[in-house]
Formats: sequence, C-alpha cells, structure tokens
Amino acid sequence: MPKKSAPKRDFMEVARGIVEQAIGEQIDGAPLEDRNAGKDQRAIARGKLGGLKGGNARAVKLNAEQRKEIAVRAAKVRWLKPEQKKTSCLRVAFSQGILGSIILPRPHS
Repeated sequence: MPKKSAPKRDFMEVARGIVEQAIGEQIDGAPLEDRNAGKDQRAIARGKLGGLKGGNARAVKLNAEQRKEIAVRAAKVRWLKPEQKKTSCLRVAFSQGILGSIILPRPHS
C-alpha cells in the first residue's frame, strides 16, 4: 500500500507546530485540538495494550531455532540490492529461496 504524502509545509509552519506542542496550546492561546476526540477511549486503550505485548508474546512462543530462522530471512531481505527491492521484495525473496517453504493462500476466483 503506497504511503500518502503529507501536505508540504514550510519551515515556519513546522516551527510553529513544534512550539505549540511544546507549550501545550496554540500560539494565540487557544487549546490544542484533541487527537482522540470522537474515538472510543476503551478501543484506544485496547489497541495500545495489544501493540505493547504483541511482539513479546510472539517471541515467547517461538523457540531459538525459529527466531534465528526469522532473523536470517529478515536480514537477507534487508540487504537486497536497491534494484532488487524495486521489483517486489516478496518476488525476489521467493526466487532466491529466502522465504523457504511458506505457502501463500490463493485468491478466490
């Protein structure tokens, strides 16, 4: 999924935003906009909790050999040449045998 580009802001807009975050209010004295306004606070807490424990819970379930295999595959993909990265990391990883015997589900027709 391609990343959405942020609107271009000049140096003064960025500086103003930093100052407003630091002082906790807008330059004109108005309160800052609440980023969580209109969201369910319980859902926010659950999402944060899941994010905090997810990687650790997975690591506990894996044995040392499985963790090493995952790390080796990740390192191989990480160090692909730039021209290989342009042609889909997944396709290159399969062609070089980096991903091993992972079976991907076929799309429904």
